[in-house]
Amino acid sequence: MAFQCVTASLQYFSIAAPNITIPPVTFSIWLKVSSIIPKNTAMFLWRDTIKSGLLLRYIGSDWQLRYYVLDGPQWQTDTGLNVTTGVWQHACVAISSSQARVYLDGAGFTNNVSHSTVALNAAGHVANDPIQDANHTSFNGSIAEPAIWNVSLSDAECLALARRLSPLQLSNRLSNLVMYRDLIRDTTRGFGSELTAVNSPTVTQ
Repeated sequence: MAFQCVTASLQYFSIAAPNITIPPVTFSIWLKVSSIIPKNTAMFLWRDTIKSGLLLRYIGSDWQLRYYVLDGPQWQTDTGLNVTTGVWQHACVAISSSQARVYLDGAGFTNNVSHSTVALNAAGHVANDPIQDANHTSFNGSIAEPAIWNVSLSDAECLALARRLSPLQLSNRLSNLVMYRDLIRDTTRGFGSELTAVNSPTVTQ
């Protein structure tokens, strides 16, 4: 079970402020793309002055995993990690002050660059880009198990998540897990920053 978000209905989730300073940070989520909309969207995103998150940038006819921190140029870097429609995939990015590792189903891309520091001290978006214009939209598909840690998880830990290990089973990282919701049937199972459904995303397989 998971929650389906339909672009045409602008369905997504808002996330309460995690109140952490990044980097370091790790974002992790399961996603199943229904169809690719020819606009940019995001899995985790803070706009306004924070301008950070895990993105799906529209390139050619694909959605490609990208990220950025404090409006940095990282979103322009080609990761080569293009999502596939109709199948469940695991997306993850682990960011430190000098490196980011982006993963899709365990396949990784490493970006060795410096990252600015910013506080995630405001509400953000899950499965949505709040700009909603000719180039930005909400996610079109299903999501499950969004999670945020206030550390940069190791390569082995990110690969374990892609093999369906629950974030709760990374026992040595539980103290760093600042948000986790399984989204199996509702938005309340888990802990940390609350998720609020917007425009009634529906429970789906």
